[in-house]
Amino acid sequence: MNRKPVEDLDCPAEAFGHQRLATTVSEFCDRWDVGVSNLAEDAEEVAGRLDQCVQDYRRTDEAARAHLVDVIASASGEDPAAE
Repeated sequence: MNRKPVEDLDCPAEAFGHQRLATTVSEFCDRWDVGVSNLAEDAEEVAGRLDQCVQDYRRTDEAARAHLVDVIASASGEDPAAE
């Protein structure tokens, strides 16, 4: 939709053969364009927040893994297979 706004999809009034219909279609396309733009902005916001959640989960998982490695190492000594 970034390439062609919805409001540009309506045609000249003459193509409808009726001025009231042409006006209604034009108004609809204008409102639709605003709605699509709002949805696109909302989707970008959701994507950004989901990306932040992924980063937070990765950091938490890595911290938990590192902690478990330390717990295992301190309880049993160094892992001889790790060398």
